[in-house]
Amino acid sequence: MNAKPTLAVVIAAGAWLASPARAQSLYPRPVGLSGVEGRGYAFRAGLGLRSFGQWSIPLVVAVPFTDRFSADVSTRWASTNLKGLIGSSETVSGMTDTQLRLAYTFGRDLLVVSAVANLPTGKKVDQSRIGVVGAASGDFLTMPVSQYGSGTSFTGGAALARRVGAVNFGLGASARKTSGYEPFDGVPLTYNPGLETRVQLAADATVGSGRIGGGLTLSTFASDNFTTPGGAGASQAFQSGNRLIAELSYSALLGAGMLSVYGWDFHRSAGKLASTAVVGSRQNIFDVGASWRVSTSRHVRITPLAEIKQWSRDSKLSGRLASFQLQLEIAAGPRFSIQPFGRTDWGFVTDAAQQHVTVQGWGTGLIGRLEF
Repeated sequence: MNAKPTLAVVIAAGAWLASPARAQSLYPRPVGLSGVEGRGYAFRAGLGLRSFGQWSIPLVVAVPFTDRFSADVSTRWASTNLKGLIGSSETVSGMTDTQLRLAYTFGRDLLVVSAVANLPTGKKVDQSRIGVVGAASGDFLTMPVSQYGSGTSFTGGAALARRVGAVNFGLGASARKTSGYEPFDGVPLTYNPGLETRVQLAADATVGSGRIGGGLTLSTFASDNFTTPGGAGASQAFQSGNRLIAELSYSALLGAGMLSVYGWDFHRSAGKLASTAVVGSRQNIFDVGASWRVSTSRHVRITPLAEIKQWSRDSKLSGRLASFQLQLEIAAGPRFSIQPFGRTDWGFVTDAAQQHVTVQGWGTGLIGRLEF
């Protein structure tokens, strides 16, 4: 998973359930969202590559059929490029998988049940370009698209919210099952993912003039299997490490705007291949940041954001990144808005000898949102 989402359009039930007040429908009216996002990183000598980057186009449509039942569908086109130190360049371009979600609300925001289907419309990647896809799938140096395609999957989930005194509590749970698929074009290898389950606890409350909230999310994974056709040849089982995410945030008015301070920690236990721990698979990412959202006019809001993120593998420091982002929200009409943003990052990652390699990152984009 990407440690921090870039486009929170399809609302995750666990994040939704802790909100103190919502309309019964997840969407007040039909909405479409699209635009372009770019993200990239450049490196000094030491890692064997010069840079990698990605441009993507998100396509999202959400429709409330009734005040309780809604649906949304989302996909992306993405182009990812990796450049080596001696001028070599590889690119993977194509569509990603399509996700269809249905959600139904029971009571007054008391219970939300959802069903998500992943449709395998994503591009199959040639084995010779596995390095390009691997670069985009990292948890620390993240990209808008971390995976182009996988097998057909179904996720069922439910989220329950309840107010106790001055505190809103939430509990969410889901399970995902994915069918076997061939991850590489032209390679007779079938990947059968194990069952993934997720549980989330969340709470928020008013404290003084502000609001504090937090949550814990635990994801577990059954063993994945790699097999050749007909069961002949190599067959291996891989146990992906469980994930635990802890989040804490506080928001309050500051001057003419809303100040938000947040922190989160992502921990992944070691993965195992044939009961042997995979070196470097145990990871931890810690992030702390702050943003200030303020209106500069009736139709324009500006949000500067600063954060610092630290990464470790097998308890060894593996990277640190300081980032600054500036985002605008411009109401271009009664039902149309655009969000341009720019981002820059500075930091380092470590090479095989634990030497620091300088990293400079960039990000930019323009997202448009239209209500029908």
